[in-house]
Amino acid sequence: MADAAGSGFDTFMCEGFQYGGIDHNIDKAQRCAAYPFAELSWDRAHCRYLMGWYYSGWPWQREYLVARRTGVPLIKFWAYDHLCLFGWPLPLPVAVANPSFI
Repeated sequence: MADAAGSGFDTFMCEGFQYGGIDHNIDKAQRCAAYPFAELSWDRAHCRYLMGWYYSGWPWQREYLVARRTGVPLIKFWAYDHLCLFGWPLPLPVAVANPSFI
């Protein structure tokens, strides 16, 4: 098990662009978001998740919600220009009490 002690890093950020955007595998995206604290024993407060906004078919709302459910404290987005280009809505999606669509 790897952790922050002795690593020389203050935070651990994972990105799994392949999982949500190319594979459309939300389970792998969720595992990736939780990987540093669920599998490597990093302190959750020092973990981050980088997710992408790529193209109009990208299921970014689902990926965002499952990443939020892992408890990762900070989710960063890559390719802000795509948010503007495709006119995607803000604010970010909010989880519902019964998430049957995910």
